[in-house]
Amino acid sequence: MFLSSVSGLLRRLQAPDPDFLFNILFLALLVAFGVYAIVIYPIFEVRERGLLHRGRFTSWLNIERYEWESTAHPRDLVVVSLRRQRAALRLHVSRFFAFLPSPRIRVPASNQDELEAIMNRHLSDWPES
Repeated sequence: MFLSSVSGLLRRLQAPDPDFLFNILFLALLVAFGVYAIVIYPIFEVRERGLLHRGRFTSWLNIERYEWESTAHPRDLVVVSLRRQRAALRLHVSRFFAFLPSPRIRVPASNQDELEAIMNRHLSDWPES
């Protein structure tokens, strides 16, 4: 059974029709997006020049201010949740398209104090000379 399906696949690859190649390429594209969504998309990094979250880099120079929010939305009716509660860091950034929502980054409670210290260090006002 398995060998017959593999031999059928090999025969189709030797004399490919355009629809079959399109399906193979479409499947490869879906796999690539799946890997991106699982591996790269949820990564949050603090870097020397800014923050990297979900593949988007926000420079320290573009961050005007930040604030901490709870993860609970005001319209939520569910009081008990199985998910770990995480605070959300809301960044107010200067950008060309002001109508876009501000980035909101969920941060585990164990990393919140450390991130707060980093944000204060990078976004503190410079003394006037």
